[in-house]
Amino acid sequence: MADSTAPNHTPASAALAIIATMAPMRPTPCHPALVRAREIAPAAVLTLAALTLAISGAGCAKPLLSPEDERSPFDRFDALRAQYSPQYIEDEYGRQKPNLRGRLTPRE
Repeated sequence: MADSTAPNHTPASAALAIIATMAPMRPTPCHPALVRAREIAPAAVLTLAALTLAISGAGCAKPLLSPEDERSPFDRFDALRAQYSPQYIEDEYGRQKPNLRGRLTPRE
């Protein structure tokens, strides 16, 4: 009479038992540059995040030149003679654009 608790000793079950006890193996990269890239990647992501925060924080700062400040030594001269041209003008769509034509054309 065969014992029902006896282990099954077929070659396939022995191979499955060996495979099940093996630790999972990670594939090794082919090139040393790939290993270095994987080591650098987390630092690069953190650096990029810090740089993005620094740039976005600088965008909220006060502008260097105020629209009320004089732009050149001749601003006061132009203002006294009613030839002052504003820094920005609105285009037909309501967007502000630099008034290059008004500021660069020769005065009479």
